[in-house]
Amino acid sequence: MDRRIYPGLPLKVEYNLTELGNSLLPVIAVIDQWGIENNHLIENLGEVTVG
Repeated sequence: MDRRIYPGLPLKVEYNLTELGNSLLPVIAVIDQWGIENNHLIENLGEVTVG
């Protein structure tokens, strides 16, 4: 992550992903899609009863 601090008040800070951080975006997109496709199963986990 790249952090840039600007002088003065109010304090201003900007954050940007580095090239390495950007390389994770496809992986995060796949995990996000998995969550969307399996959301109904995840929501129902709390409804499982035993016995």
